[in-house]
Amino acid sequence: MATIIPFVPGDPLQLIAITLDTEPYVMRARWNSDDLAWYLDVWERDGTTPIAFGIKLVLGVRLGSTYLHPLFTAGLFLIDNDNSGVEAGLNDLGRRVVLVHLTAADAIIMEQP
Repeated sequence: MATIIPFVPGDPLQLIAITLDTEPYVMRARWNSDDLAWYLDVWERDGTTPIAFGIKLVLGVRLGSTYLHPLFTAGLFLIDNDNSGVEAGLNDLGRRVVLVHLTAADAIIMEQP
C-alpha cells in the first residue's frame, strides 16, 4: 500500500522516523533557499547509517532510482495534488505536494493491464 510521508508544510528542516514496507527509516527533508527546492536525506533505522543524501524532490520522476536499496525498489514519488505542475515551495511539501512511497506490491499492481 502506498504511504504518504508526513512532512509538515512550512518547516524548512524536518526529521522523521517512519516504517515503510516493514522497515524503519529516518528521513530528513531540507529546504534549500538558494535554489528554492526541497532535498531528501535517508538513513537506516539507527539514524546514523546513510542510505542516500541530497535527493532533489522534483515532480514526475522516480526519486532515488540511482540507489540500489530496497527503499527505492518501487519508488518514491512527489505528487502534486492540484495538478498544477509547479514544484514544491517551502509551504507546499506536505500539503499541495506530497512525497509518496510505493511498495514492491504497488509496483506489481501498477504494471498489470
